[in-house]
Amino acid sequence: MSRIESDLVIAATGTNTALQLQGKGTGKVALGDANLLVPDADGAAGQIVTTDGSANLVFAATPGSSGNVLTSNGSAWTSAAAAGGGAVAWYTNIAVIEYNTDYFNGGSNGSVPNLTGGSGSWTYTIPATEIFVMVIGGGGTSHNSTQGGTTSFGSHVSATGGQGSTAAAHNSYAQAIGGIGSSGDINIRGNMGGAPSSTNVNANPNNPGPMFAGVTYGYGGGGGSTHTGWGACGGYAQKRITGLTIGNTETVTVSNWVSDGGYDNTYKSHQGGQGVCVVMY
Repeated sequence: MSRIESDLVIAATGTNTALQLQGKGTGKVALGDANLLVPDADGAAGQIVTTDGSANLVFAATPGSSGNVLTSNGSAWTSAAAAGGGAVAWYTNIAVIEYNTDYFNGGSNGSVPNLTGGSGSWTYTIPATEIFVMVIGGGGTSHNSTQGGTTSFGSHVSATGGQGSTAAAHNSYAQAIGGIGSSGDINIRGNMGGAPSSTNVNANPNNPGPMFAGVTYGYGGGGGSTHTGWGACGGYAQKRITGLTIGNTETVTVSNWVSDGGYDNTYKSHQGGQGVCVVMY
């Protein structure tokens, strides 16, 4: 076998002529110290060149589906869907869970799939590997110190209720503190109850809480004709929960409205508003 040694080989004709290396007949060209054998014929459109582990470069089909990326599992490359990378997720299903009612996609009461229970405690069967949850705690009462209840979705996210007002007379200026969300991607404290005065007599809830779909939840009770205390709003939290196992269950706790100890029968505005849990997927 003849051998040529040179530092440079240039094609003899033309400025854009490819330098050709050919094997004999159907023989292949070997490259490198490892004598990697180059394929002697073109592959199909869209194929890639890979090694077979035996010093042969071969054509192979492009792995995976359209839109996939090659992902390493530590020892090999596999085809997989591209990760979200913080992109906004769009949800097509929405469940609204109140103390004794539940709604799904704007439908009728009691229509949420995978939901059982009631009276503030529900069992929710996970429908997807990723969900988005919002919780709002209950509001406090306006006449006494009754605090609103906590709303939670398992151990993932929760929001406490607002404090009740301690103002039972016009000369009390205590302001109730709003509840607060915890463990969420966003946690917000509810509005503080307003400072009462002899001119702040209003028989309607006047301390608005968080609103969802046009309905206000977790509001604090308002002052009445016999007192001017304002209850505080429930807290708010939201969380995108990923890596869930479909079919597993979580306990959903939703706070009901709270009573102010007797004034409710006459002044409904004294009550603290109920909480809510919203699940989207």
